[in-house]
Amino acid sequence: MQRKIIHLDMDAYFASVEQRDYPIYKGKPVMVCHTDEIDSNRGVVAAASYEARSFGVKSGVSVLEARQKCPKGVFVQGNYDKYLHNSRHFTKICRRFTDLVEIYSVDELFLDVSFLSFSKAVATAKRLQDAIAKELRLTCSVGLGPNKLVAKMASDLNKPNGLSVITPEDWPDTFFPMPVKELIGVGSRMQKHLNIAGVSTIGQLAGLKTVYLQGKFGLPGLWLHRAAMGLDHTPIAASGGVPVRSFGHSSALGPGASDMEMIEKVLLALCEGVGFRMRRQGFYSKTIMLRLGLKRLFYFTRSHTLSKATDSTRTIYKQAVKLLRKETEFINAYPCTLIGVSACNLKPYEIGRQLGFFNDHKDSLVCRAMDKVKERYGEQSVVRGSLIGFRQRYKGVAKVELTKVSKGHSSFCNRWI
Repeated sequence: MQRKIIHLDMDAYFASVEQRDYPIYKGKPVMVCHTDEIDSNRGVVAAASYEARSFGVKSGVSVLEARQKCPKGVFVQGNYDKYLHNSRHFTKICRRFTDLVEIYSVDELFLDVSFLSFSKAVATAKRLQDAIAKELRLTCSVGLGPNKLVAKMASDLNKPNGLSVITPEDWPDTFFPMPVKELIGVGSRMQKHLNIAGVSTIGQLAGLKTVYLQGKFGLPGLWLHRAAMGLDHTPIAASGGVPVRSFGHSSALGPGASDMEMIEKVLLALCEGVGFRMRRQGFYSKTIMLRLGLKRLFYFTRSHTLSKATDSTRTIYKQAVKLLRKETEFINAYPCTLIGVSACNLKPYEIGRQLGFFNDHKDSLVCRAMDKVKERYGEQSVVRGSLIGFRQRYKGVAKVELTKVSKGHSSFCNRWI
């Protein structure tokens, strides 16, 4: 039986909520900002309406740049409580149609409707759009495909308020002519490598031999080829299934390191990954755990439980580095061979906010803006100032990320810092 996956993406979500709640903003370029003072030029744009995008304003740009590009635009401070309330509402709407719902981000969902016939799956996608428009007075773009990758790329084809259906037979004609940068998983750095290899379209990537891609990029090369062919077997991570226990990344430090500046930057890079995956899957964490491996000694852990749960990269790093610095004497005597950080004691977004667990509203909004930019333009499109040049300086340090789930299952993904 062929899978049928729906990807639902709210259109210019934060800005659309503001335009709905304040009719005076209708038709105007609205920019939802993370800033302490809305009249200042400090801060970043978390979301831009389609009218603002026509001026070249995108998520992640500075407020100063946005004002220069769109001086007559409407700048508003983000209200994350309101956005999350609406997010819970459209999640409930989706669960009326199936229990197999994966919260991908605050404004995106996947639904598995493989139990339906093809025609009924298309009808369900349309009914979803209609229900959200009626109950929330918001629009969304929907993609229907045989897997998550195809469904997500399909939802981008006809924005805003579009419905695109892509079958396996449709994939080559629709996506092969597109620039390779449009393929999910191809960031700016990978695009550069592919362009150097003579690959500029998704079709050209699909036409390469897997032996060549694996030789050039390792295991990610195999994934790239499958993605270019429109193949993806990733299951829907529906809540209510196997519960996630923690999100963790760790990095081997070669023969050992005592340079605390370098170790702390590795830790920051790991915290970036943990925070990104937590937010993407919709969790807060209340306990931060540090894992260290010291040369000629052993592995050990240290942890700290927060008074309020968080999904903020800054807070995760702040607590993790405090734990690390307490072990400076050990690290000076016995070089560090491995460092890892985990976010534990998790609560899903849906109940975390209701129970008042969450903290760091402002930093969380900035993190989400950065997440959006990274998802679209690649991991290196937005880099914290303290990490600029870090990957080049310490190139070759391997990073392994691990998501722990119950019943002893684990999923691994090798990357490079």
